[in-house]
Amino acid sequence: MKPRKKKAKELVLPHSQAKLDLYQTYLGKFLTILSLAQFTTAVNIYDIFCGTGIYKDEKFGSPILAYNSIVRTKRLFNSRNWKLKPLKLIINDGEAEKVDKVRNYLERMTKVCNFEFHNKDSEEIIGILKKQIAKQSSTIRNLILIDPYGYKEIHKGDIDSLMRKKNTEILLFLPVAQMYRFSTVAQKENTTNTGYIRLKEFIEDFFHETHAIRNNQITDIFHYISEIESALTLGKYYSSSYYIQRDKSNYYALFFLTPNLFGLEKILGAKWQLDEYRGEGYKLEGDQLGLFDDVDNKAKYKKKLKVLKKDLTEFLAEKKRSNRGLYEFTLLKSFLPKHTNELLRGWQSKQQLEVRFVSDDTEAPPRAFYINYRNYKSQEPKVYYILKLNN
Repeated sequence: MKPRKKKAKELVLPHSQAKLDLYQTYLGKFLTILSLAQFTTAVNIYDIFCGTGIYKDEKFGSPILAYNSIVRTKRLFNSRNWKLKPLKLIINDGEAEKVDKVRNYLERMTKVCNFEFHNKDSEEIIGILKKQIAKQSSTIRNLILIDPYGYKEIHKGDIDSLMRKKNTEILLFLPVAQMYRFSTVAQKENTTNTGYIRLKEFIEDFFHETHAIRNNQITDIFHYISEIESALTLGKYYSSSYYIQRDKSNYYALFFLTPNLFGLEKILGAKWQLDEYRGEGYKLEGDQLGLFDDVDNKAKYKKKLKVLKKDLTEFLAEKKRSNRGLYEFTLLKSFLPKHTNELLRGWQSKQQLEVRFVSDDTEAPPRAFYINYRNYKSQEPKVYYILKLNN
């Protein structure tokens, strides 16, 4: 008799681990930054589809990883005599036994934060969240992990309501390969399949009638992910995506939504930390080149940086650009300030770039580009750039 194949819900499979790695990496940054922020008074972490929490291979799911991140942050703050802001971990799942399992584990642990447990369906828990956030002070910060069992729970109006106060960030996990594969058939008027109907509702909610997804004009899965990423901004927020390969033809994706550029920079930092040569996502190890990994990865990085160089050249050539504009441009292209600085240093070393202070039009010191959030949020541009590639 063949051994029974383990179900994905019983084990943390590689693609699930990649999702959890990004969540945990970002969560560490999120907790540290907000606990040090002067105007933050409290931090809430919402895990509204918590799942099992502890798997048969003894690996941890998202609620336990969140707790562990809080423990590490508290240890860091204690070691430096910093004061940690009040933290609350809110756990929910539609299956009571999963919530109970997580609760039983966490309530045995050292209490480093407050806990709140719910056993609600998606519509009810999102309704609770919307009411809680609407009543909050603007100094309270929230991170919401939405890891549903599909896409039927995701609605444009809910996302807007959760983020409208601009004190909330969302990490959303979607089965994009399945969505991409069935988008065309789901939009047929005579479909009666429940799954297709829910996908059709998602598509019609987020995409206008002339959109490429509505008209079967998507070139591949990565194009599909990009279009969802763009739609989730709702024209007023920032977003980023991280693809996760499950098998040769099956991808998932994590989508991050934030109301501010600093949040976008931190999730991009997490992405580039986990995928240091492309900052895009997770691919199965079997797709790599073994002994030639290092050479291949360096080539991928050069190719990626070449794209930024082309876009940056055009951006700087259009008109006088400031450090504030360049910081935003860099992040919206899914790169970090260090990548733009690398290119600017190259141009400067060849005397192809001038950097001048806005205040008195004097030349800035070498390698001083001021591309960071601190200089961005000051509102006033500090320097501007003159690119002279034709000289």
